[in-house]
Amino acid sequence: MSTCPSCGRPVSGGAACPHCGASLTLRLSVQLLRYGALVVALGGLLALFFAARQGNVPHLTIGQIGATQNLAYVEISGLVTAPPKYTADSQTLSFRVDDGTGEMTVSTFRNETEALIAANRVPALGDRVTVQGTLRVREDFSGLTLNVPDTLVIEHPTPTALALGAINAALENHAVQITAQVVSSRAPYPGLTLITVQDPTGEIDVALDATTIALTGEPPNFAPADVLRLVGVVTLFHDSPQLSLTSVRAIEVLPPGTPLTVSLAKPENVSPIADVQAGAFAKVQGEIIAIESFSSGFNVTLRDNTGSLRLALAEKVYAAIAGYEDLRLGAQVEATGFVALNQGQLEIQPTDSGSVTLLAPGHPAASPVAINSLTLAQLGQSLTLAGRITAINEFSQGQRLTLDDGTGDLVILLWNNILNYVPRADQLAEGQALVVTGRLDQYKGTFELVPQIGFDVIVQ
Repeated sequence: MSTCPSCGRPVSGGAACPHCGASLTLRLSVQLLRYGALVVALGGLLALFFAARQGNVPHLTIGQIGATQNLAYVEISGLVTAPPKYTADSQTLSFRVDDGTGEMTVSTFRNETEALIAANRVPALGDRVTVQGTLRVREDFSGLTLNVPDTLVIEHPTPTALALGAINAALENHAVQITAQVVSSRAPYPGLTLITVQDPTGEIDVALDATTIALTGEPPNFAPADVLRLVGVVTLFHDSPQLSLTSVRAIEVLPPGTPLTVSLAKPENVSPIADVQAGAFAKVQGEIIAIESFSSGFNVTLRDNTGSLRLALAEKVYAAIAGYEDLRLGAQVEATGFVALNQGQLEIQPTDSGSVTLLAPGHPAASPVAINSLTLAQLGQSLTLAGRITAINEFSQGQRLTLDDGTGDLVILLWNNILNYVPRADQLAEGQALVVTGRLDQYKGTFELVPQIGFDVIVQ
């Protein structure tokens, strides 16, 4: 005798319960229903997983990511901008990725971290990566968790072989190869070793941190006077370049007596600007079409019949160029240096004054325009004004001169780095006649003229 599944009373068979009338056929137990529901749920999850793996993962720029993408499975690409961080106890690995629209931390944990280390696939400073994972978006933090190591794609940069004298701040985040002699080695604090090396063109510090050793192994033994071949990425410490090693396998101890051959890799032939590529040395010729001063030098735009690029002149380089007083608009210039991509613009930065040659001087000042004729349409243009100084106001970073030409007055803004090159600057005084060329700007709704080189300020 069995019991009715609905009322629980004893029944002796039949199609219906004699007590409550419930059907006694084709009834599934609650337990069976529970197991069935669990199987269906697991099947659904597996189907979603395989669909996600087979489908197109959305590729986002970091700047697009917001709170609505929290827990989304996405793909990002970019440059690894800092050495990875690794904690052995928790098997946690993280690295920073910058795609030009923003920066984000990518993290892996335990099994995924172990898989990347075992396969020697840990991204390093200077690598370009494409990575898929789950977003974690918070008010003060956004990150991505790498769930499947196989979805990580790494592009290792091709290092440029350089002499130490050719390494400068413009090479930040570029991979280079050097051959140099060990001068000394020191540990400024636990976890960091600095190796000072030199060649006939200069000296540089090479940084090796504990994380790199933990991920790539122990470095080979070397001592002062040994010659090393090193591959690393240029980083800046207090604005000075140093070389950061991304693997101990990038350290090669060369046989005793290996000569330090020096090649600055400077090309013999002039290249059309349109053919210049980032990551190599180039020699170009062009006309100066724009000049902009900054705190430690001058950015000069050169143009030939194929295109234009920026010539970045550190002040110490600018001040030593033969004929630098004629480096103004219209000048013809030849320049040699390493080409970098700086904020999306090609930039060539000579390492010394001998890498810049003035082929033809720039144009003299244009005919002065009347102050009362200035319009908003002229903002950003290079203009020339002539008049007399009626007031001088000094401030910590330069001087503001008020110039009156009889039709009106206007402020001339002279930064200190421009004042340093103004001929007869000691004669700048009230009543002094002045011809000045500069860029027309606007400050708090009022026009002002900002000279970009000191030689465009002519004391008459």
